[in-house]
Amino acid sequence: MVREAASLLQEIGADFPAAADNEYFMGVSAKAKLLGGDFAEAASQFQKGIKIGSGKRNILLSKYSRWEALIRCGKAQEAETLLEQALAQAKSAGISGLVPAIYAQFVLLCLKRGDVAREREWENQRRDIKQQLDLPFEQDAFLLVAESEFDAAIRSVTPFLSSATEEKINKENEIEALIVLARAWHGKGDPAQGNDYLTRAAALMLSTSCRREQDRYDETRHLLDGAASGGVGLDGLM
Repeated sequence: MVREAASLLQEIGADFPAAADNEYFMGVSAKAKLLGGDFAEAASQFQKGIKIGSGKRNILLSKYSRWEALIRCGKAQEAETLLEQALAQAKSAGISGLVPAIYAQFVLLCLKRGDVAREREWENQRRDIKQQLDLPFEQDAFLLVAESEFDAAIRSVTPFLSSATEEKINKENEIEALIVLARAWHGKGDPAQGNDYLTRAAALMLSTSCRREQDRYDETRHLLDGAASGGVGLDGLM
């Protein structure tokens, strides 16, 4: 479980102070914090990983993950400044492979701000650069919901739901898909259906301790509660 792993890593770090200077340990620990929904601590640990990182690839991965953690914990302005710097550096250095990932973070940032038009601009740029690089492109389902393309959003995430014969599906992707479905059905005027999907997301988050989507779960819970759905939050299922 994610939270158990994060707790174990914390104990190891306390017992072996030298681990704080090990970039591999710091990276794994920060990733566990991000997956567990502890975004502020994850951002702090990724920053430490950047400082002690020895390879360009590892440093870039730490930076990318830190941007996400900052956005998810509400530090949008700091994240935006860092993203703008990274985009300029990637373009000037000719590192085109990193650009789609930076665009994806801008999409998340704009979605947090409710700036759908700007989000669409970044998503289109992400699509274009992926096509240039001959990489597969999948539409951001949360953006589709924001644009009221509810049926398209539902179709795009349904393959990520597990069934009795497909229990090996990535649970992180399934949690995200369930939250998208909750928002889409709310948008289609069926908050009860939306609540059913969100309750499933809550149960899966609890059973796996994977809370990377904690922020968007909370936002969706608030949305459905506003529709008087009478839903159950994570605390109510514990």
